[in-house]
Amino acid sequence: MTVGKKCLTELLTSEGWLNSDHIDTILYFIRKRRFDNEKMFTNTCAILDVLFWSSIKGRYPIWKASRSTYSCDATLCSYVRGKSPKPSVSWQICDYVSPYIY
Repeated sequence: MTVGKKCLTELLTSEGWLNSDHIDTILYFIRKRRFDNEKMFTNTCAILDVLFWSSIKGRYPIWKASRSTYSCDATLCSYVRGKSPKPSVSWQICDYVSPYIY
């Protein structure tokens, strides 16, 4: 992953706010640090991205309307299985799951 000059310039302005691209970049580097230095961390944690929370918010009304028949789609299943976001880990072996919630 690369960060462009525009991204850094936005953060340096006096009125700069973190947007979803900034947050995803930060979370990516946290995940990467975790995977590059596995021996430093005693717990296994899935650190999710902005898209996950957006997906949950969008699907909640559908789930609420049909709880007994709702089944997760491929996007949500990819998170649970550790396929998204990259790098990630299966929730089955996690001690914690850390979503970004806004």
